[in-house]
Amino acid sequence: MDTRTQIRERLEDILNNIPQFAGKVFYDYMYTISENKLPFLTVTTGQETYENISLGRPFVIQKTLQAIISIVGAVKTNYQDELDTYKNLVEKAINIDNTLNGLVQSCVIESITQETDDDRDVALSFQTINLSIVYRVYSNNIDTIL
Repeated sequence: MDTRTQIRERLEDILNNIPQFAGKVFYDYMYTISENKLPFLTVTTGQETYENISLGRPFVIQKTLQAIISIVGAVKTNYQDELDTYKNLVEKAINIDNTLNGLVQSCVIESITQETDDDRDVALSFQTINLSIVYRVYSNNIDTIL
């Protein structure tokens, strides 16, 4: 299993351990959203950059991966308070395990944004937590490290 997948799955595990989100953390949401499924979280990985750390053996490449946690909730009375509570739970969980159980060097929250989408049957609010995750890859073969 590649490291990106391991990182995404570790984030999913961390979030599923929060009682309010148990069973409500997904890789993506490609199904019809109904109010009884809300709130839920998605975890996706994005852009990745590379930096050479060592050109000797073993070769060491430091990678910075962008990951996104989206908290999706219904727009209703006090939804902002509810989303803030969920955001705080996610922040606390990430800060407690900011090496993702030793898988990475660091996992930090870079930014948090919020938007609403009322063009659906159920008006939704999205809180997006952007993460910067730094990890290293070691190999004796430069072709397998990238």
